[in-house]
Amino acid sequence: MDPLFEQFNKAKEGIHLSSDRKEAIRDNLVRLIEADLDIKKKPMPRYARGFGNFLKMPVMAALMIMILLGGGTSLAAERALPGDVLYPIKVVINEPVVSALSLSVEAKIDWEAELAGRRLKEAVELADAGKLNAEVEEKLSEEFTKHETKVRERIANLEEKGDEKVAASLAARFEGSLKAHEEALQHTEDSSANQDTALTVNTDMAPPEIMMISAKIIPVGEIEQSLKTKILSVLSTTADTRMRLEAKIQPDNGSSTERAVAKKIKSVSEDIERSEHLVKRKDRSNRSTKAEIKASRDLVREAKIKTEKKLFGEAFNLMNQAALSVEKSKAAAEIS
Repeated sequence: MDPLFEQFNKAKEGIHLSSDRKEAIRDNLVRLIEADLDIKKKPMPRYARGFGNFLKMPVMAALMIMILLGGGTSLAAERALPGDVLYPIKVVINEPVVSALSLSVEAKIDWEAELAGRRLKEAVELADAGKLNAEVEEKLSEEFTKHETKVRERIANLEEKGDEKVAASLAARFEGSLKAHEEALQHTEDSSANQDTALTVNTDMAPPEIMMISAKIIPVGEIEQSLKTKILSVLSTTADTRMRLEAKIQPDNGSSTERAVAKKIKSVSEDIERSEHLVKRKDRSNRSTKAEIKASRDLVREAKIKTEKKLFGEAFNLMNQAALSVEKSKAAAEIS
């Protein structure tokens, strides 16, 4: 058997999907085949090379191989990081498939924001493991820039068309995700600095073996600092956009804003429940994550009071900030 397929089969071991999950995967693949979607080939990142012509084939052909291998391969690839055997499946097949299925403008922007977050999450996880080298950091930074640029451009287009509420909602969610990833990188950098301090040795007394190990240590912060700086820049721009849009929405107490508030109260409340479930499922006790969830609930209550007073513009902005907080808590829980 081809070594590549042997690696896929090993990756599938221990992965068991429910019948509902299998059916959902099968339905999505069949829908793509029947629709004959033309998903463009993506250039292969340098750190994802080594798969030969497999990744150069049309995505639909690769999907057929995935069907033969089973949906578990695609599912396992979602957890892959740069350098892992299944990572190319994640970025060359899985992600373009979801992109092709994101039909509305809002869905497309949300997915671009998700992709930007994925690249940051990968950087954080590699940094935590001490595996974020300069080449991978540079590529992930490039991919992040590509996706965040699309997010900001499309939000700007919505604002130009007068769709401030949708634009503000998307900006808030993106801002929440950026904040979570920036703080995660900062935590990794702080941990690395503490580790470097703990590993400081007395050069006069240390044996040669210890000196050799100490000499090989490279501070993680030096590698990830440029990415962190880039995130802060995008975060500042996104926050400015959100606040500008909210200033436009503030005095709007019309019926369309009233409907938008009702819709946001429902969606954000559902997101809060999902975020709490995610934290419990991962058995996390991160105080800042729980504080964000609490802040979201408090903002929802305030928004409901504003709604009763017919201050729908203010209520919308409160709900937008609640959406920001819950998105930050969700992203933080997924990273940790």
